[in-house]
Amino acid sequence: MMSRCDEPEIQLNAACCITNMYRSGVMDESHEKLVFYKTAPCLVRMCEPGRTCKQRILGAKTVAYLIESEPRLQRLVYICEHFPHKLDVFLRLPQFEEAKTPESLRKFKEEVAHHDELVTSAFLAYAALLSNEEDLRKNVASDPLVKRLVEALDSKLEEVRTAAIQCLLSLSRSIQVLRTFFQNQEVWKSVLQLAFRDSVSDRETAALCALIANLLLEFSPSRSQLLDGHVLKKILDWCKNPSSINIRRNALYALANVTFRSNSPDRDETDTKLFGIDVLGMIGGETLQNLAMSDDEVTKVRTLDVMTNLLSLENIEDLMGKHGALVIQLLITILARSTNHLPQSGGNESQQQQAESPQVLCAVLRILRNIIEADLVKTVRDFVIQNRQILVKIVDLCKSENTELLNEAINCLCCLVTIEDEHESNLSRIELLRSIGVFRVFENFKTSSIIYMPEKLKDALEYF
Repeated sequence: MMSRCDEPEIQLNAACCITNMYRSGVMDESHEKLVFYKTAPCLVRMCEPGRTCKQRILGAKTVAYLIESEPRLQRLVYICEHFPHKLDVFLRLPQFEEAKTPESLRKFKEEVAHHDELVTSAFLAYAALLSNEEDLRKNVASDPLVKRLVEALDSKLEEVRTAAIQCLLSLSRSIQVLRTFFQNQEVWKSVLQLAFRDSVSDRETAALCALIANLLLEFSPSRSQLLDGHVLKKILDWCKNPSSINIRRNALYALANVTFRSNSPDRDETDTKLFGIDVLGMIGGETLQNLAMSDDEVTKVRTLDVMTNLLSLENIEDLMGKHGALVIQLLITILARSTNHLPQSGGNESQQQQAESPQVLCAVLRILRNIIEADLVKTVRDFVIQNRQILVKIVDLCKSENTELLNEAINCLCCLVTIEDEHESNLSRIELLRSIGVFRVFENFKTSSIIYMPEKLKDALEYF
C-alpha cells in the first residue's frame, strides 16, 4: 500500500499505520527494513510541494513522530529526497503573483488557509530531525531558519509557538549554533519576552523551560543576557508550579545550569553577582522539601543537583549557616530510605517500594562530600562529625552492590579521614570513625579492582 503505484491517500495512511505500530513497540527488528526503506521514504514523498496541504502536513508530522527517538532514522530521512529543502518550502509565504491559472489560484488559497499548520508541521519535523546529530544541526542551521523561528515566537497560535520552541530546543544543543545563529538573531530577547507573558499553557511553558535551560549553559553567550533579564525569578516560580511535573523538571534543570560553576577562574560580572544571591532562601524551605522528597525521581535528583552546585561554592559556610539544619534534615530523611541497596536476607514489601534509587543516594553523598570539604570548624564538625546517624549511613552504603554508590560512599569517608584540623588533634575524629567501622571498610576494599580512586583510599588508610 506504500507503493508509488497506489493513491497518495492510501500510501500516506498505510505509512501512518506502520509508524504507529513501530513507535508502540509491537514491531521487532525483523521489520526494520519495512520502516527504514519503505515507510520513511513514503512519508518524505508526502511532503513534496505537489501534494495537497493536508497530505504534506500529516506527512511532516508523521515523519517527526517516526524519527524523534531514532538517530539512524534521522540520518536516513536527512538524505532522503532532499528532505530539508522540502521543509523549507513549508515555511514560504504563498505569493498571489504566482497564481496565474485556476489551478495555481486554488493552490494559493489552500496554502493561505493552511499556512500556520504547514509552518507548525515543518518546525516539528525540523525539531525531530535535529534532536541528536550535531552534523545535521551544522548542515541545516542557518540565519534565515533561526530568524523564522524567532518570528514564530510572536505568533498568536500556541501550536506554532510551541513547535518553534521545540525546534529551537533541538538547535540549542549545538555549541556552534548557540554562539553564531542564536546570537546573530538575538534569540534570548524573544525567549525572555515569552517567559514573562501571561496565560501561557503548561505544554508551552515546559518546552520554554527546556530551551531556557540550554541557553543558560555555562558556554552559552545568552546566559548573561537572560540572567540580567531576571529570568532566575521566573525559573524559581516554575519550580513551584503545582500543575505540571514537566515544568518542575525543566525548571530544576535550568536552575542547575544557573548554579553550576566550573573550576575556571574566568567569571563574568553576572556570575559574580550570583554569589550574593541566596537561591536556597529564594526557593523556600517548604518548596525545597517538597521537591527533594518528591515521588518523581527525576525531580528529586535534579533538586539534589541544584543543592550540590550551591554547596560547592566559595560561600558554602554562609549557606550552611543559614540553611544547614534544613539541608542536613533532608539528607538524613533520604539516607534513612537507603536500606534496600544493601544485601538483605529479608524485608517487607512496603520498604521495597520506598527505597531510594542509587542515583538519588549518589547525589546525597556528593552534597555531603562538598560539606565535608568545606571549613572543618564552621561546617564539617557541626553538621557531619557530630551527627552519628549520617556517619553510620555512609558506612552502611559501603556495603552496596551498586559500584557508583559504593565509590561515592568510600570517597566521602576518605574526605572525612584526611581533612586536617588545625584547632585540635585529629585523634578523636579518627577514633570515632574507627568505632563505626570505617577502618574495616578501607581494609576490605584496599585491593579491590572496583574502587575508582585507590590512591585516595591508600592515603586515608595511613591515618589509622
